[in-house]
Amino acid sequence: MPLSKIVANSITTNAVGADALSSSAITSGDLPSDSVLQMVHTSTTAFSTCTSTSYSDITGMSLSITPSSTSSRIFIYAAINLAVQGTAGAIDLHGAVRLLRDSSEIYKNDIRTYEFNGDAVYLNVAVPFIFVDGPSTTSSITYKFQGKEVSTGITSLDVNAEGTNRSTFILQEIAG
Repeated sequence: MPLSKIVANSITTNAVGADALSSSAITSGDLPSDSVLQMVHTSTTAFSTCTSTSYSDITGMSLSITPSSTSSRIFIYAAINLAVQGTAGAIDLHGAVRLLRDSSEIYKNDIRTYEFNGDAVYLNVAVPFIFVDGPSTTSSITYKFQGKEVSTGITSLDVNAEGTNRSTFILQEIAG
């Protein structure tokens, strides 16, 4: 098969008009498997705190997406800046963060540290969440993060505790 050569100055201006590139010219069904079909994201510097052993929503860390096909997967990426702190004498400082699809828990990460010298403890770290979900629906889905205290030694589980912290949350629909 002969190779073709396209010369840059041989393509005329406005060779492809707006009519040829209408919003339905290429549909998600035309794209190969594993293509990114849509993306939603949010990021926040808002401080929030979890001071209970029951889960509560993390401020600014909720997104909704409507898959275009039941075979689509949702790629989930988040980096949440978490801090745990405890008073002097607290040995086990343990907090938990979970990801919900609507009201169902689908992923959980723990943040935990131990104190051995009798002093108060403070730990601040960005915790990554990477997960691929297969919701098998074309209805709108809401993904959100919640946090809670796990051990009695913790005084709070904080999000974006430092002034320069930013937590980020991204959802991508991937063609199945």
